[in-house]
Amino acid sequence: MKINSIDAAVLSGGKNSRMKGKNKAFIKLNRKRMLDNALEILASVFARTIIVTNAPEDYSEYGQSSFIITDIIKDVGPIGGVHAALSYTDKQGVFFIACDMPNTHNDIIIRRIIDMFLLGHYDAVIPRGVKGVEPLFGVYAKTTVGRIEEYIKEGQAFSLRRFLERIDAFYLDVNDAGIFCNINTSEDIRIYENKEQGLDR
Repeated sequence: MKINSIDAAVLSGGKNSRMKGKNKAFIKLNRKRMLDNALEILASVFARTIIVTNAPEDYSEYGQSSFIITDIIKDVGPIGGVHAALSYTDKQGVFFIACDMPNTHNDIIIRRIIDMFLLGHYDAVIPRGVKGVEPLFGVYAKTTVGRIEEYIKEGQAFSLRRFLERIDAFYLDVNDAGIFCNINTSEDIRIYENKEQGLDR
């Protein structure tokens, strides 16, 4: 059964300097766009999906299946995307995933995060892997919008990790080291595809 009480959002900023100006969302891994992979995962779990982007004109083909929104507060990084989706939703919260995380296809972990959020009444539930907290793969409550705005207005930092320290966040320990890998460069793509094809020996 799909989750209706929480929306899901893909954070898909736009062109990326480390990808020579390309939009990572449309880069293909094993013949599938990274954005399509993220949306496929979310659509299998959630009833409604949102795409947060600074280049909405590039996403018109997704307008039938997802809501396309842009940052309300510009130039503050991923926390601006989190703020935008939480401002938009009329649900209890939003589950977020970054578009460049190709291994987050474990719906069991996603449902565990949502269950903990709904049962514990936390401001956020975020997984903690072997490399630490993963703030771009978790759920945030609608009620945190005002606190995000206050945090941004301070102008000292726009770090989601630091913001999480200010709210009632629960960290769910996850031992799967590979689930939170992300793609930032052309070399990351090469390494990822070689591993998928068993060529990394």
